[in-house]
Amino acid sequence: MSKHVSFEHVLEPYPLDSLLPKRGINADKFTALYPEYDGRDVVIAILDTGVDPFAAGMQTTTTGERKLIDIIDTTGSGDVDTSKIVAAKDGVIEGLSGRKLKIPDDWSNTSGEYRIGIKPLFDFFPQNLKKRITQQRREKLWDSQNNTSLAEVKERISKFDKSLDNKILENLEALYKVLDESSSKFPDLGPVCDIVVWEDDWLWRVCIDTSFCGELSTCKVVSPYKDSFDVAFFGDEDMLSYTINVYDNGDVLSVVTTSGSHGTHVAAIAAANFPDEPARNGIAPGAQLVSIKIGDSRLSSMETGTSLVRAIDYCCRNKVDLINLSFGEASKWNNTGVIADAIKTCVSKYNVCFVSSASNDGPSLSSLGSPGGTVDHVIGVGAYYMPEMMTAQYSCIDKQPLSFYHWSSRSPSRDGYQGISISAPGGAITSVPNWTLKHGRLMNGTSMASPNACGGIALIISGLKSLDVPYSPFSIKRVIENTAYRSSEFSTLTQGNGLLKVDAAFDYFKNETDILDNVSFKVSTNLTLSNRGIFVHESSRLARLFSVSVTIDPVFTESTSNRAKIEFSLHLSLCSTESWVRVPASFDLQSDERAFTVDLDPRGLSPGNHYAEILGFASNRTSLGPLFRCPVTVVKPDVCVNNRFDCPMRLYKPCRTFRQFIEVPSNVTSAEITFHSGGLTESRQKLMVFCAQWRPELTHRENTVSRYVSIFPDHSQRFSFKVIPGLMLQVTIARSLMSSKLVEASWSIVFTGLMPNSRTFTMMSSEPPFRIEATATTNPQDIQPFVSMKYSSTSYRPSESKISPLSSSRDISIDGRHSYQLELTYNFSHSGKSVEVTPSCPLLNDLLYESNYQSQLWMLCTSSKQVIGYGDYCAQKYSYVIDKGDYVIRLQIRSYSNDALETIKDIPLVLQTKLQAPVTLDVYRYPTLQSKITSVFCPAGITIPFYIATVNDEKLPKTVNTGAYLSGNVSFCRDSSARVWDCYPFYYVVCSKSKKESSDVNKSSKEKAENTLSMAIRDAKIAFIQSDHTLSEEDCLQLYEDLKKDAHSHIPLHQAYLNFLEKDTRRGASLHNIRDLCSELLTIFDTSEVLLYFAVKPDSRNESIKSEMEKKRNFIIDVQIKRLLATLDIFEKEHVCEPEDAIVSQWKELQKWVDVSESKYLKVYIGYHLYKENYGFALKALQKQYEDNTNKENLLKISMVFDQLGYAHIVDRIRNSLVFIRFPLRYPLF
Repeated sequence: MSKHVSFEHVLEPYPLDSLLPKRGINADKFTALYPEYDGRDVVIAILDTGVDPFAAGMQTTTTGERKLIDIIDTTGSGDVDTSKIVAAKDGVIEGLSGRKLKIPDDWSNTSGEYRIGIKPLFDFFPQNLKKRITQQRREKLWDSQNNTSLAEVKERISKFDKSLDNKILENLEALYKVLDESSSKFPDLGPVCDIVVWEDDWLWRVCIDTSFCGELSTCKVVSPYKDSFDVAFFGDEDMLSYTINVYDNGDVLSVVTTSGSHGTHVAAIAAANFPDEPARNGIAPGAQLVSIKIGDSRLSSMETGTSLVRAIDYCCRNKVDLINLSFGEASKWNNTGVIADAIKTCVSKYNVCFVSSASNDGPSLSSLGSPGGTVDHVIGVGAYYMPEMMTAQYSCIDKQPLSFYHWSSRSPSRDGYQGISISAPGGAITSVPNWTLKHGRLMNGTSMASPNACGGIALIISGLKSLDVPYSPFSIKRVIENTAYRSSEFSTLTQGNGLLKVDAAFDYFKNETDILDNVSFKVSTNLTLSNRGIFVHESSRLARLFSVSVTIDPVFTESTSNRAKIEFSLHLSLCSTESWVRVPASFDLQSDERAFTVDLDPRGLSPGNHYAEILGFASNRTSLGPLFRCPVTVVKPDVCVNNRFDCPMRLYKPCRTFRQFIEVPSNVTSAEITFHSGGLTESRQKLMVFCAQWRPELTHRENTVSRYVSIFPDHSQRFSFKVIPGLMLQVTIARSLMSSKLVEASWSIVFTGLMPNSRTFTMMSSEPPFRIEATATTNPQDIQPFVSMKYSSTSYRPSESKISPLSSSRDISIDGRHSYQLELTYNFSHSGKSVEVTPSCPLLNDLLYESNYQSQLWMLCTSSKQVIGYGDYCAQKYSYVIDKGDYVIRLQIRSYSNDALETIKDIPLVLQTKLQAPVTLDVYRYPTLQSKITSVFCPAGITIPFYIATVNDEKLPKTVNTGAYLSGNVSFCRDSSARVWDCYPFYYVVCSKSKKESSDVNKSSKEKAENTLSMAIRDAKIAFIQSDHTLSEEDCLQLYEDLKKDAHSHIPLHQAYLNFLEKDTRRGASLHNIRDLCSELLTIFDTSEVLLYFAVKPDSRNESIKSEMEKKRNFIIDVQIKRLLATLDIFEKEHVCEPEDAIVSQWKELQKWVDVSESKYLKVYIGYHLYKENYGFALKALQKQYEDNTNKENLLKISMVFDQLGYAHIVDRIRNSLVFIRFPLRYPLF
């Protein structure tokens, strides 16, 4: 037996306390010193994807109170229309699915009224859960049954007796193919839930039928969470918890689930409580939470304006202490818009501290997101990591010193605002929702740093409340910034005011009195694009000394009295942290705004970024620290030599960032950057390279190009990108925390110029040859213009437009403002193959936090009301594939202003369609368009014109109509690989398309007018039959018989009467009459004569005879089809057939005239093969019919055939899922 070996002497204990780091902000020291100030008496609202109340650590606080005190969904993604009221009959109600729902005996409902709704189960599920459950359902409910069915058919095929009719084999093969394709033809969209809502003793009660068969006694009854703390699961398989809320007097039910795992993780960082494992606690385990879902399940958990406005209003109404928003987006401009205003009001008027992530778009400067880095009063949080996190969270071998994640966004905002208030640890391994089937997981981001800081602030507030020390969001923000630890290793643009220190901030509050907690100071300047700070990077300012006016405006809390404002007076001492910024020494400030002048002299600064602050202190209370800060950022570029810049060999250390600013020459359009490995590079390593230019009113994402560059010994790597001439270029090089090896590299950047005469081109199809120009500005170039368009776009005006107030309590703000909605309906059709479409509303595109409207949300639906997908402000995120058919786009735009909505009632919607193949335009050297261009040599400084020809209509896709436009790019470089990036937008507007004349110009669609009175009377009577007024069947028959005496061979007469009998309301009772009439008509017309005529080549010289024969042939075919269909229906109803099998003989007769397998004869083809029990042929045709005409009747007919064959798994999927989801009773709620 081998000897047991012990490793205890070499194994280190697991660093549990670093899974969710508290040491970085000194939260561990603080709670050790003040264990009762652990967040108790503090409420934090988590605005995120929702929090799972069953997740680990989310049950109770340290004092045993309930952790989650409310759970709501402000997105509307879980809303169900429950406006329909029904009464139980014999203890049963009929759900909207048609299922009989048995009311359990123990339900109490004194009114006897129930509200009912319906919702697909998967609409509640997050995307990842939907994938897991779909796979499980496939394995459990589909694969075994379908594979068994396939095997049975395959066995019948293999044993087929070839001496039998080959059609039998073909039918079996068709059946096998149908079964094999059934999974894709009938996808699993999940079951549909009936929902019952009723009021009992003033408490709403809700039951979701998760039995999916009406057995409500097996389902849990829940009430609104805030009233009852009821939580339920949909099932043991999914483990997705849900709660409910009821709005609009019961008309709307909100089923609240999580749209992702992000929110639970964030909540756990802030306030998780593990009584048995305190090392795993969140920062403030004693705090209580409110879960507010702002991540919309319909939009892959994207936040919306609606959800944010509702959420912020809830927090104001319910007086939460803190908001944590670990969401944010890049914005085009800062600190303005409906949402930004709501945030500022929430803080200044309702005393809520607002903490938010600074964004994950670093490491370039000015990469902050909204609202965390751009909105006044928000505590924006950057993200760093500590050595112990590398071991506990990332399992690194080598520890690195404290540093910032490369992706943590950097200051300043585009208007000069500092943006990052403080920084906190940006990673944790902690709880996630139960539906993930995980206890916890690692996540990192400023999304994790924000709740870490928010939890730390909760500790401070908990202590302040206990000691009855006054505070406000203004003083909290100022104090944590003034007491943060500033590391000398990192610039303020990276760390903000420093690393949050909870203990230092709390001591400040304890030790200082009269800290001006009722006032904040708004800083603004008179610079055009930099009005909340001073941000200088323009060459015109860098070369001279200049002055800036700085305005300080006191902003008071709502509770500040007029007497306090009158008595407010500050004698301020001003100073600058850098000598190149000169400020006045003293500044007197009363309760209104006042300005002072600052002198800046950037002339002596070296190339690079420089940061200074203008600080204002109370002259008699300097211990309070700065009362306000005006950030000053100056970026000075290096100058190129001969359009080239070289960065010498240097070391790029792990976890460190390097920046270089370069003045881009005014005559260039592209840059190529080349990296060369140095001798100290040991193995293949990666550098992250970010190249950014600051263009106004564009997001930092639009202004940045990023690449991974592999560096290894004796190797060079390069990439190219487009630049804006004359605009400073910021090159930032970073390495991730997982990189442990040194990288030595040099790099150079070379600028070249091939400048077009415009940065955007729009060509009209009606124009003569379209002229474009290109100039080789820096060096000789080979020019080869290439125009390729990948999309077509069509603009639609709304067919319906309606403005209405939103009555829900969710949509009336705390200050009494009503929200209004503009509902717009757009209709369009698509013919042809499947295509990818992207709807967008150009006026509102790419605007969320900065928008002057609350939100927009659209749903793309089929004509049967099935939702294909949703989208919002970020149009390019939401593309969907559609098939042939009619479609509806419903767009909702919300605003507090009815007048604002009135101005856009006719707003166009653009539908972008991806072309099956790109359309290219021919380019010529001369306007005569005689020979296409290949390549032209262009000497430096020379401009060469080119000419683009219009597109032949044959090259345009059939779906592109007059008024549409094609979009793509034009490139000028000869290198085809460079066309991906060195290109310019090109639009081609289709002004008109030529119309083809009919090939048969003599063919007339109407009978020529008859000149005789008798014929005119006859035609009027026929029209009367056709119009189907109040004519009885007897009167119509009599009129038909009278007319037939003189016009027995007049085709329109017989067509009119047949159509009369074929009307839906009378067809069932007229089947025998239809069959008999059709048989009679086939004896009136000489069918053999018509067959003989078309058996030989028709004489094209006599068009009138040909036209007459075609009319007769078409009529005979139509009559034969109607007769066969009537005979088939008679058999189905009466199960009898004429002697010698009339159906077969009629079928064979029809085959003489047409190819019955063609699409236009599907109905009779299906009917015949169902009669013959050729289910393979029938199902194949039924599927084709359903694809051509997607309606509920056709789908149910398919399920009927599968039912006859005993394929229960397919029948169940169609009848209990697809029928309801593809053909809903109404559109879903917005």
